[in-house]
Amino acid sequence: MQRRGLKLADEVDDFDDRKFYMGDVSFASMNYDPIALWCQFVANRNLNRSPAAPHIGCPARRLKIFHDLGHFVSSARVDKDRIPATPYHPMNEAAAQRLNDDEHDSGDRIRICKFLLPHGCLWWRECPNCGKLSSYMGDEWEWDSPTLIPPPPLKAFVDPRQFQHRLQDEHEEWDKGKVDMRACVHCWAPTYAHHTQTVMQSNFKSSPPPFLEEIGRDLRVAVQEADHIVLMGYSLPKDDVDFRAIFAARRSFNPDRPVRCSVVVGRKHDDKWFGPSEWSAMLSGMDSKALEAARDLFGKDNVRFYGHGIPQVLLEGGRVTDAAVERLLNWEER
Repeated sequence: MQRRGLKLADEVDDFDDRKFYMGDVSFASMNYDPIALWCQFVANRNLNRSPAAPHIGCPARRLKIFHDLGHFVSSARVDKDRIPATPYHPMNEAAAQRLNDDEHDSGDRIRICKFLLPHGCLWWRECPNCGKLSSYMGDEWEWDSPTLIPPPPLKAFVDPRQFQHRLQDEHEEWDKGKVDMRACVHCWAPTYAHHTQTVMQSNFKSSPPPFLEEIGRDLRVAVQEADHIVLMGYSLPKDDVDFRAIFAARRSFNPDRPVRCSVVVGRKHDDKWFGPSEWSAMLSGMDSKALEAARDLFGKDNVRFYGHGIPQVLLEGGRVTDAAVERLLNWEER
């Protein structure tokens, strides 16, 4: 994101051009846990605060990297010493464009990428009072934060030393055994674990809440614009009809511009990428549901496969390298 931003800074006329501030890679997680997003949050925070952060433009402004979640989800600040907790409002496309506008004397230039959670997230609570979403990301900026996910409703599964209560109401509910209570960051009404909205991966889905429908539409747009789709640990199950339909629509949306698909599963093959000409090797001795689904959706000639698993696909010599990440994200033209 940083390197691409430096390159685009010399190519665009204005930093509020969507070509500049919108990243080339979008993420979608079908899981409910926020671990992948949290890792990126911490990484971006470290980059944004680093003295080595690049500067662009004249006068030079620091280049910062953020996420757009497809819906405005405010959070309680990740700061256990801030009592009571205060809201932290996220970055989104509207804010990025405004901050990059030369008419606003912003100290930074912003790039964002999409990170979409169309099935919902354990971080989120939908307030029964004001109807807005709140997010709870714990009390400390650490990869292994013990308070990253709000506590479940059963006290036996919670270490009381881990959680900092920043409102008297939260203290009182804890003493009553309602350990999952967290106050809405917008109106301070109590929310509980059952206010976490999720959508099951099944044919038999109820209508999603409006914010998840909005995120799903954002995912549809991202897929339609994509030239390369990477499936990591996601097998495109047959009963997940909504998302299979989204991927199928991409192929028919622009048939003159084929979309390529990279599939990363298993640990039963050599540490290498298998191309479309190696389908027999790709399918032998392994569960091929993900590959078969990708072949049906995108065409055999547009699917490649890595069979040594995650995180090996990102590693060289036991360490994450730029080259390994580039191989994952970029499929060279044949």
